[in-house]
Amino acid sequence: MEFGRAVGKLKQEIGKDACLGLKTGRDLHEGAAVGHAAAVFSRAVDQLVRFPTVHLGRHGARSRVARVPAGKSVSRIHATAIVAPGARIAEDVEIGPFCRIGAEVEIEAGSVLMGNVLIEGRTRIGAGTRIHPFASLGQPPQYAALKAPPGGLQIGRNNIIYEYVTMNTGMSAEGKPTSVGDNGSFMPGAHVAHDCHIGDHVVMATKATLAGHVSIGDHAVIDSLTAIHQNSRIGKHALIGASTAVGKDIVPFAIADGRGPQLRGLNIASLRQWNFAQDDIRALRDAYRELFLGTGHYTARLDKVAERFRDVAVVMDLVDFITADASRPICTVTAVDE
Repeated sequence: MEFGRAVGKLKQEIGKDACLGLKTGRDLHEGAAVGHAAAVFSRAVDQLVRFPTVHLGRHGARSRVARVPAGKSVSRIHATAIVAPGARIAEDVEIGPFCRIGAEVEIEAGSVLMGNVLIEGRTRIGAGTRIHPFASLGQPPQYAALKAPPGGLQIGRNNIIYEYVTMNTGMSAEGKPTSVGDNGSFMPGAHVAHDCHIGDHVVMATKATLAGHVSIGDHAVIDSLTAIHQNSRIGKHALIGASTAVGKDIVPFAIADGRGPQLRGLNIASLRQWNFAQDDIRALRDAYRELFLGTGHYTARLDKVAERFRDVAVVMDLVDFITADASRPICTVTAVDE
């Protein structure tokens, strides 16, 4: 209804201005008058499609367009967005044109949905998260034999989710959600499958994809076009190179890429960026050389490292990661690093 009235007013304004230009503009050509009318049309459309403020009724149901009282902060929802009754939308949330928000969705304060964003299921979006167009969040798992109800999707604070990113809900019998930590960056086309668990400050580059039940540690970086097999574990501060197929666990602080993949050394740049002590970095280098480049049986080398560095927390993070799940294969060095 509001849209219809606006269009009617727009037509009247264009008609008056066009006629004015033709009648009084003797020194104007007809084309100039038409150009003037087009400029008026453009200004009117700009006013029409700007963010109108929509107050949310009880349980998130949309009500009529209204002006915001001075000094009061409310959600800003474009008139073309669809917000189902029951959705919980916090103050300061911006929802752009043609977004669709399901009834069980919760969006925390300060988040921005730029437009054409779909959020369904039991999905929670943390405060300050920015979601770019055509992202799809909270859809059911891409699993043909799904029987249990979807377990939801939990996304932390201050994430940036770019175009065409997809994140699916969990499917565990316990109803646990797929979870994403804080301060992550998910670049165009990245995919997070069901029951994945992603830490804080994680970067997934363009079209990086996770199968189900993958876990990613804090500060890890997954480069473009990399695919990670189901149940794989990626340790914190790990870096996986572009176009890598990962079917083994990647230990914390390591760089991995290539066919296999192979370990290529330590992610020293990340350690320095996050202000690791120089003594810890040296200890990690020594432990890495002993574990992956040393001689003798691997289990014996692991025990030796655990004993030698038992008081060095960062090295014990490495040891604990390896020993946490004996059923999982660990990515190793197949060629001596330079």
